Amino acid sequence: MLATMPSDAERSLRRFHARRPGATERSIGLGRTRAGQSSYDLLLEHVDGPGAALDVGCGDGGLLARLRARDPDRPCAGCDLSEAELAAARARLGDGVPLAQARGQALPHPSGSFPWVLSHLALMLMPLEASLRELRRVVTEGGTLLAVVQSELPPQGAFGELAARMAAGLEGVAVPEIGDARASDREALDALLGDAGFSQVRYRDVRLRFAPATWSPLFDSLYGVDLLPEAARAHALAATGDEGMMEVRLVRAEATARG
Repeated sequence: MLATMPSDAERSLRRFHARRPGATERSIGLGRTRAGQSSYDLLLEHVDGPGAALDVGCGDGGLLARLRARDPDRPCAGCDLSEAELAAARARLGDGVPLAQARGQALPHPSGSFPWVLSHLALMLMPLEASLRELRRVVTEGGTLLAVVQSELPPQGAFGELAARMAAGLEGVAVPEIGDARASDREALDALLGDAGFSQVRYRDVRLRFAPATWSPLFDSLYGVDLLPEAARAHALAATGDEGMMEVRLVRAEATARG
């Protein structure tokens, strides 16, 4: 159970995901690299050793479902802020994957219990200092943190146009600030990871491309869409680009042995 008082950003996130469980998979999950990979595929190809895996910010279980399909005998667990997302994940994964409602900065798992800690497009939504310390606490010494975040490059093409029209439609509307831009800044994230007890940080930037058929689910995945007037929504979805693009960054860091 979540005991502490939620912030405005947390309340906004919980409302959004209560209405749209699975929004990330139905939107960003549709993007593909030139080689045909999704952002989930990019992360999972780096889970290249044995041991239990924890997905922090697991959403509706999209990453965990893919990991179990690839490695059916690997112990897995997940946690998420949203009960609606967790309900969707439980329906999808069954009883074999323990799931908990938890904040990234207050995980219910024992220290040093996971050789692999994963996060797909969720790390930047968490309080970074406290959450990275918690991720380091639950990962084994020598274990690995793998996260997908957005890079510094803003969405391009039709995806960028959608985001710009969203911002224009929300001008003058009070929108809670969600996310921490430092998750997309290599220098800042290097420092935060080092302070939390991670080292050997590596990055890989990859561009995801989105076809016109994805415009509506992409738009519905943008935080703030619930506050947008209907006329502004219709205008935003009139994006005319032939292709949208978003660059994501794979972050890999090793848990430093504690002295």
